[in-house]
Amino acid sequence: MQKIKKMLKALDLVAPQGVYAMGLIVNKTEKKIMWNKMPYEIKKVDIDENKDEIDLLKNIFAVLKYEKWLVLDLKIEMPSRIFAALKQLSLSNHIQFTENDKLIELKQPEKSRVVVICNYAVTKKNEEEYAGFKNLFGPVIII
Repeated sequence: MQKIKKMLKALDLVAPQGVYAMGLIVNKTEKKIMWNKMPYEIKKVDIDENKDEIDLLKNIFAVLKYEKWLVLDLKIEMPSRIFAALKQLSLSNHIQFTENDKLIELKQPEKSRVVVICNYAVTKKNEEEYAGFKNLFGPVIII
């Protein structure tokens, strides 16, 4: 738990070239993390095969809009639109997508951050699918 708290505090401070860093937690032991015990207001969003990409993007927007920290719990390979959105965030602190020919965009608030958590197998799948997967993240820890 202390390792995760340290990582979150580092994320709060790291903003190379004014861009907020995102974190990756590789949960090799698949231990349950008590997000409510962390020093930030965190909202967890599960990404699994039952979720629609547009609904996930709307959830991401809602969490970031209200200046909360977002934990994306990847149960499967990351959907391509989610990867694209995270890549935008990692480069410019902006996120956008289209729905019904309408452009929806948001600048990441200063008080929000994004953390992705997944097990080792899902991490490997994402590295194989997306060459720049690990480059999205600043701090990476294995627990």
